[in-house]
Amino acid sequence: MLVSDILGQGLLYSIIYAFQMAPISVPLIVIFFAYKTWQSYLRAQFIASTKWVTLEIRLPKEIVKTPIAMELVLNAFNQPGEGEKYYEQIFKGQVRLWSSLEIVSINGKVKFMVHIPAKFRNGVEAQFYAQYPGIEIREVEDYVQNVNYLDTDNDWQIQGADLVKDPKKPSILPLKTYYDYYLSLDKNPKEEFKTDPIASLIEIMGSIPADHQMWLQILIMASKSKWKDEAEEAIKKLYEPDKEKFKTVSPQDREKAEVLNRLISKPAFDVGIRAIYAAKNDRFDKALAGLVGALFSPFNAPNYNALKGKSTSVNYPWKDWSGIRVSAMKRRMYDRYRKRSFFYDDRVQAPCTMSAEELATIWHLPGAVVGSPALDRIESKSSEAPVNIPI
Repeated sequence: MLVSDILGQGLLYSIIYAFQMAPISVPLIVIFFAYKTWQSYLRAQFIASTKWVTLEIRLPKEIVKTPIAMELVLNAFNQPGEGEKYYEQIFKGQVRLWSSLEIVSINGKVKFMVHIPAKFRNGVEAQFYAQYPGIEIREVEDYVQNVNYLDTDNDWQIQGADLVKDPKKPSILPLKTYYDYYLSLDKNPKEEFKTDPIASLIEIMGSIPADHQMWLQILIMASKSKWKDEAEEAIKKLYEPDKEKFKTVSPQDREKAEVLNRLISKPAFDVGIRAIYAAKNDRFDKALAGLVGALFSPFNAPNYNALKGKSTSVNYPWKDWSGIRVSAMKRRMYDRYRKRSFFYDDRVQAPCTMSAEELATIWHLPGAVVGSPALDRIESKSSEAPVNIPI
């Protein structure tokens, strides 16, 4: 019997078997997809019912704190809530809530903001004021609403990118952190000798002219991944001998083990990053749009990890002759930015895991070393009247 005959008989038997099992398999498939649809509906209802607030953080003239202060602030974003228990997810559609750390440049003025569930507000504000005395926090309207990109008659154009750690590398490998820039306590130089990697990001965002906008959101949620276990296993392999009684560990491997040991001692977060450049159709600048992908280059560590993204563009024109595909990608990008979504049903790619040290490096309130005029700082410091004033 020929091989083709054998394969043909096998296919025939498979078809016959599938028809025989249809009374069982088809209802199971229908039930499965109905359950998934119902879960998505409940989840969307829960997220829509959650009240969110946008807070602007106004910076004082001088901040002498290092990014270590931001690590302590991040503890306020690591809060338990709905969605922790299985029955809450099944019957109520509840999910663990997330927060968004944002940097926004509108007409060349750079502002720091957070977009958080309203129930997180008191804890978040308390941590910010505790670590950064002199700042001001105020609730503001969501700036995204001022760009009506989803309207059919809108006159805006955007370019954006979703960013995570390089998917081709283990997520345990870190980005370049403030420790590498000598901003830790044991390496802390004088203010005039400090190099803050966030300075270049602020300069890029502050370089855009009037009538242009650049937005950045870092979406975070306390991680429940096995990131720590994976890091410990990687450290163990660095020192584990191969068929020998001892092993010579290279200086590079020893350094990697020290870095991983330092990072896993800190809280971990699931992270997704999104950046958008927006301008009116007649002012849209492709050169400025190209800067979106370069915002995080100071944090990329060739020997460890880097941020990679999916942009709202195609590499070759024949992939989208009519522009319909790119237009759809941009509309989805704007909608996800507006909803601050990354972790659930409509995500483009899986989030990555970052330690609090990495996260505090890519988003922290800059000190006096960052003297960019684009930063919207408080002109004068306000304080309460002395309590011993005679009446």
